[in-house]
Amino acid sequence: MAEIRPFAAIRYAENADLAAVTCPPYDVLSPAERQALIDRSPHAAARLILPEGEGDAKYQSASELWTAWQQSGVLREDTTPGLYVTRTEFVEPGSSGEQRRQRLGLVCLLRLQPYGERAVLPHERTLTGPKEDRLRLLRATHANFESSMGLGVDPVGVGDRRRETGATGAPPADFVGDGNQRDTRGKVEDTATNAAQPTQFAARPVYIADGHHRYETSLAFAQETGAAGTDRPEAFLLTTLSSFHDPGLSLLPTHRLVRGLTSDFRTTLFRHLEELFDVGEIALDDLEARLRLHVENQTAFGLALPSGFTYQVTARDASRLDAALPADLHPSLRRLDVTILQHLVLDRVMGIPAAEVATTDRLAYTRSAEEAIQRVREGEFDVALLLGHTPVEAVRDVSDAGEVMPQKSTFFYPKLLSGLVMRRMA
Repeated sequence: MAEIRPFAAIRYAENADLAAVTCPPYDVLSPAERQALIDRSPHAAARLILPEGEGDAKYQSASELWTAWQQSGVLREDTTPGLYVTRTEFVEPGSSGEQRRQRLGLVCLLRLQPYGERAVLPHERTLTGPKEDRLRLLRATHANFESSMGLGVDPVGVGDRRRETGATGAPPADFVGDGNQRDTRGKVEDTATNAAQPTQFAARPVYIADGHHRYETSLAFAQETGAAGTDRPEAFLLTTLSSFHDPGLSLLPTHRLVRGLTSDFRTTLFRHLEELFDVGEIALDDLEARLRLHVENQTAFGLALPSGFTYQVTARDASRLDAALPADLHPSLRRLDVTILQHLVLDRVMGIPAAEVATTDRLAYTRSAEEAIQRVREGEFDVALLLGHTPVEAVRDVSDAGEVMPQKSTFFYPKLLSGLVMRRMA
């Protein structure tokens, strides 16, 4: 059973410009974006999550900044523990600017447990490089500068408490940042919730939505320090929990860019696809609108070529499609567009098997259909494969089955802001 606990957060002082110092997580920032963020403020959280320097020196730099900012009052630690509440108001990319959505979150400490215990479940594969980087940062700083994101099925008390933003305790935050995104943060100090004993979820585990690398890194750190299974701070991870039933949950696709196709192959691409799919030319706006609508049991994706033409690729026969997939593929994965694309297009048609996805230089990713099409038109890539939205329920189904999706299958939008709530372990 998943276990959460209150904690005393470290946060920026009340006079800080939170729009200037907070930022998206480390793994979505390009070098140019990081530079723009640190140029905004000498106290930008980007300086902690992506520190300056090379080798061990950069991790030591983050540790020194972390200590110095606490000593100077840039960062302050709350005097009492609590559960923190967040509300993120945003516009989903590709939708009308008037269609603003809200996502609620409960910020807490989540006990780190191996996946085999079925209390915390993943849905995506991880890569070795990012985990080693985050582990070295954790060893140097003994701190969480950014929160992982988890999903629960109506966790006990969360539904009511998340509406109490700014209830008591630490001064609330309310600001508008990049993309006209509005974030608020409050604190709930409730003796019934924040008692010394742990708070447990009633019936189901926590599902990792975002932060698989951070979770696995933190678990490894807890194990190497001997803290796993104890009440020491290293046995917990800073996590923001939302509900599967939150209408503000937004799960965006990540599009694939493919290079390395020969000129002969490009001329026969449609013939290869048409063994299983219908291919029809379509305007980009109409294609994006179609891909935003998840139609159950109907696989469809987009295709963009250097000519500038875009096409809708739709499965012709569900039974033939299913028969073409690997026989040992779990039912929770067989109906996902991203899985079908991997096995029946990237592998079967384009020669990029799943085992090579993490290392090949033939494949790249972007969340922008416009960027994908532009990079194909400019000749950097041969083909763009445009995906639709993965249903949130698929995350739960795949995790419950003990399976994982291909890399870059999900992108929960918007990302949690780094620096909005932090915590120290020592």
